[in-house]
Formats: sequence, C-alpha cells, structure tokens
Amino acid sequence: MLAVGVLIAMQSTVRDWLLSAVALAQSLGTIGLLVFALLYVATTVLALPASPLSLAAGLLYGPYQGGVLVFASSLGGAVAAFVLARSWLRPWVESRYGDSMAFRIIAERTKAQGAKLVFLLRLSPLVPFSILNYVLGLTSVSLRGYVVASALGTVPGILLYTHLGASLNSLGDVGKGISVEGGWLFWTGLAATLFATLVLGRWSAQALRGAEEA
Repeated sequence: MLAVGVLIAMQSTVRDWLLSAVALAQSLGTIGLLVFALLYVATTVLALPASPLSLAAGLLYGPYQGGVLVFASSLGGAVAAFVLARSWLRPWVESRYGDSMAFRIIAERTKAQGAKLVFLLRLSPLVPFSILNYVLGLTSVSLRGYVVASALGTVPGILLYTHLGASLNSLGDVGKGISVEGGWLFWTGLAATLFATLVLGRWSAQALRGAEEA
C-alpha cells in the first residue's frame, strides 16, 4: 500500500524519465547493472523518488538479485549524501533543516544512541529515506555507525519493493498496479516480507516515540 501510494503521488514525468533510463540499462546487458546502480545512486543523491527503480529492479532481476542490486545502490547513494551533508552541502542542509524540531530531536538522541537511532529511523516507513541521508550528516553519528545501521535497517523495505516489482508484467506497469501472477513461493516471500516490515516499522515507531518523550 505504501509503495502504490508513493507511486500515485509521484510526478509522472520523473517516473517516466527514470523508467526510460531503466529500459536503456536493461538493453545493455551486464553493463546495464552498473548503469542501473549509478542511476540509483544519482537518484538518491538528488532526493528524487527511487521507488520506481526498486520496483523495476524486482521486475528485471527478480526479488533477491534485484534486492541485492538495490541494497548496494541505495547504500552507496545514502553514504554519498551523508558525506556531502558533512562537507560541501553542510551550509545548505543546515539552512533547510537545522531549525526544525525533528532535526533537534534526532541530533540530540544520536549523541546517546548513535547508530541505534539511525537503525530505527531506517525501519520506519514514515521517515523519507533521501531527506534523512542529509539530515543525519549534520548529527554526531559516526560514518561507520551510519553505514552499518543504514545497511541493516533498509533490508525489509527493499525486499518488499523488489517482491512487489517481481509481480509486474512490464516496466509500463510500474506505478499502474500490481498483477496477481506468481507462484506460491513468491507470494509467501512477499507476505513474510510485508509482515516483517509492518512489525519492524511498528516497533521502531514505538521506540522513536519513547526516545522523543525522554
């Protein structure tokens, strides 16, 4: 539901451009994997919606190989945005988000919880992935802790998106709906991933609420 909602709200021009680039990457064979990864990194750094790419990866490469591709690409983009926020783009990020209550809470809690809070934020479906990359760059969390926590926290969501993408029939279906085709093993995996995502998301929301109250 989250994936479909994001796709409906997303600007169609951005989606169409991304899917055209994905189609080009697919036509390049093995080299297309690298092109896809670079496209995903650029999309993450530019804070564009990456959900169509995650769905496309599931469609083109399967839920697990596509999941590995999205995992590596999204983590690369997240690290790039984090480093930019701590260097060249720091003044801009501070002017954009530094005065918000949400940032002050995150900055304060990372002093005590560090990577644990990053992990919880990554699990929460309500926290924008791309924006969080830049906001966390202003906090005291270490680069190593950020990378490890981000890597672990993004796995459930990535598997959910790639499983959804694997149920589509073509790139043209991305953003238009989910088909009902697929074997029992696929749908069992999707149901398990969705359940894990919901449980972990609820758990992280409760933990974050407790940290905010503290």
